[in-house]
Amino acid sequence: SGLFGTDQSIDASALRSKTKILDNVGEEIKTANLQIDQINKENSDTMHEMELLNAQLLDFKQNESKESDVGTFKFIAKSFNLPLDDAVKYFIISLVFVFDPLAVILLIVFNSLIKKK
Repeated sequence: SGLFGTDQSIDASALRSKTKILDNVGEEIKTANLQIDQINKENSDTMHEMELLNAQLLDFKQNESKESDVGTFKFIAKSFNLPLDDAVKYFIISLVFVFDPLAVILLIVFNSLIKKK
């Protein structure tokens, strides 16, 4: 008898209890696997929600920076009842008409001062 003995008799009650234990362990493993699958699915859903929220946050930040960049032009456009694009266009044109002649006058004055010396 023993582990390597020649006794071939099998205890039926021990075999049934071992089979029952194996069945219980198998059921517990299946339950644990189902719980793991559920947790993995919830994790995947949460990650997907996080990606959507991050995309919305990025869009919000981009829109906020665009609005803060043109805040003054929005005020000017509302003051003159103009579309925003037209207000920016008129502002740029006014800069050209004011500062280009000023630059030319400064060049002329500078050249005349150099000739006097």
